[in-house]
Amino acid sequence: ADSKHVGYSALARLYHYLGRYGEAGRLIDRNINLYWLGKDTSNAGLAQIEKALLLVEGWNDVANARKLAEETFTYQKSIKDPSYWRNLEWLQVNLGNYVYADTSSKGKGWWHLVILSLIHSRKGECSEAQLSVDSLLRVRNPFRVMLPLHYLSECYYDDGKIDQSLATIETLHSIKQFILFPFYPKSLHLLGRIYEKRGDRKQAIDYYENFLNIWKDADKDLPALMDAKARLGKLKGVAAK
Repeated sequence: ADSKHVGYSALARLYHYLGRYGEAGRLIDRNINLYWLGKDTSNAGLAQIEKALLLVEGWNDVANARKLAEETFTYQKSIKDPSYWRNLEWLQVNLGNYVYADTSSKGKGWWHLVILSLIHSRKGECSEAQLSVDSLLRVRNPFRVMLPLHYLSECYYDDGKIDQSLATIETLHSIKQFILFPFYPKSLHLLGRIYEKRGDRKQAIDYYENFLNIWKDADKDLPALMDAKARLGKLKGVAAK
């Protein structure tokens, strides 16, 4: 069972990276079933929250993500793994439950800074998110800052601050571990949009093509995939396929 857990988890991460969210979710389901067979409540709950995060990230499927999370509430008292609670707080940010996420993460040191930055980014408060990110950058732990930087780059873009968005992504890409992070492909999509906004057609095309090369076998109905194809087609003067 342990080898299966490792294998399913590794494959799920790979499929997530490649935009094959549906397959990643099915592998997570296999892990959940194995955890329940072994009466491993903690890991079953953690895996269910991971699947909920996939639904939100891939399709913005808030309703089903919330349902998955709520199913774990009945056995929360037996869940000791801090990763479950961190992922749940992260999920709550994506569900718009900012007060819950903020309150739950307080007293957890660096993780509270992560949650604060995510909340401010999602609320469009980029300057406040930047303050939390700056504090995390001083710790010099790349794994603690990659997620907040990703959200912050999107915040700046949505706020029309294109130069700041680009600078944030450049900071992300200076972290060598980021190339293996699940959000790396999406950063290429954002870079394409940034250079498109700046009127740099060649750079925009290059980044869209790099993104679509990684996501060449991605789920066809992912909004990010459809957006990149449409933008690339427009830049090249052809209809998106």
